[in-house]
Amino acid sequence: VSVQAADGSAASGMNVILAPDGRLALRSDLFRTGYVAPNGSATITGVAPGEYKVFAWADMDQSLARVPEFRKLLEDRAASVTVGPNDNQTVQVQLIPAELINEAKSKLQ
Repeated sequence: VSVQAADGSAASGMNVILAPDGRLALRSDLFRTGYVAPNGSATITGVAPGEYKVFAWADMDQSLARVPEFRKLLEDRAASVTVGPNDNQTVQVQLIPAELINEAKSKLQ
């Protein structure tokens, strides 16, 4: 996973979330995280085949990422990826700024 800030530079120092999508969206055992290194890249391993959304959050409560309604509010900022058996994918995703995260949180309350 390659993460970019709004200005196009490499973003780092946060987790990215790989969340199951579609009919598997509620399968908490399929969630994976990766830490973004200084070069803006993260590696996520042990991913089961299926459809996923990749999110890069700025300053985010990771437990909230498991709430489907919350993810739905920000899915236009996520990258979609299909993983096959023994697959190796490269995905580029934009960092979701804290302002948008806070806006989405307020809509859930």
